[in-house]
Amino acid sequence: MDKRAYPGMIASLGWCFAPITRDMPARLQSMDSYQIIKNIHVSCAGLSIAGFVLRSTWVLRGSPSAHHRLTRVVPHFIDATLLLSALGLLYLSAYRPSGSDWLTFKLMGVILYIAFGMVALGAGRTMGQRAVAVAAALMVFAYIVAVALTGQRWPFA
Repeated sequence: MDKRAYPGMIASLGWCFAPITRDMPARLQSMDSYQIIKNIHVSCAGLSIAGFVLRSTWVLRGSPSAHHRLTRVVPHFIDATLLLSALGLLYLSAYRPSGSDWLTFKLMGVILYIAFGMVALGAGRTMGQRAVAVAAALMVFAYIVAVALTGQRWPFA
């Protein structure tokens, strides 16, 4: 397939999707893009928490796998993709933060999750501190997921 044959193609999807999407209305193209990015975001969130559980198990057991090069590099790739997909979703939804909506609370949860994760995976001085931080990080992650699924600031109320 020649890239030059479709000059009006959607740049964000790449030239290989042009034959499928070039005749669709713009609204349907953006909805399709939104769903693709949302699937990437949800997949990365699942990979991120699975990796966190695995790494924290290794840290709490004192396994040398916790300090392996891949264990330190892969989570950054997954989390960067998670962040970029979140920004893409914000852009496509034309979201404007108000400070009191559910997405602001989700962002605060993400910041707490990162802080507890830092303590759990290395900043905690004792194994007890790290274990409490792991439990707190998992509870905050459950809150983040509940907020995302319900669109409510206090999903458990």
